[in-house]
Amino acid sequence: MPPLFIQIQQGGTLMEFLSIFRRFVRDMGVWGGIVAPFLVWQVGVVLWIGFMFPLIKRVNDSSEEASSILKDFRSFWLAGLKRTLRYKWEIFFASVGGIILTNIYWFALRLSEKFLPSFLYLLVLAISSFILGILFFSKGNDILSHSPSTVLESVKYIWGGFTNPFNQDEVFTMK
Repeated sequence: MPPLFIQIQQGGTLMEFLSIFRRFVRDMGVWGGIVAPFLVWQVGVVLWIGFMFPLIKRVNDSSEEASSILKDFRSFWLAGLKRTLRYKWEIFFASVGGIILTNIYWFALRLSEKFLPSFLYLLVLAISSFILGILFFSKGNDILSHSPSTVLESVKYIWGGFTNPFNQDEVFTMK
């Protein structure tokens, strides 16, 4: 049995769990706990909002060869950059909220890696990665389903602004 499970059965305390959490925060530091998750969400949301949908639309609308898509490469990047700049505040606040979500994800993985057998760790890894991906896409889908908003209206994307990516009506609104 994992040591944490044995300690909990034998009367382990909340202080032991808090010491593990403090070690996690100390090991992560500012770069690993704030900057890296922010950049991961920033790049991911920019690619999803700014470039993925125009690329899908361009490929679906193009009945010509792939060379015509490459010819329009510059216009594709300009359209993606314009779209990213239109949603700049939503992207920023979604990335700020993503810091906490990513740290929860990393903490759960570290705990499961340390205290669970390898097959359970892989199960936790798969499920938590799936949940984090769903949260990422649902936040990006909600941003895309609304027109760009002001700074104060965009603050909701720190903790809110999730759209169910499996609901066909909401996906149709986004398109």
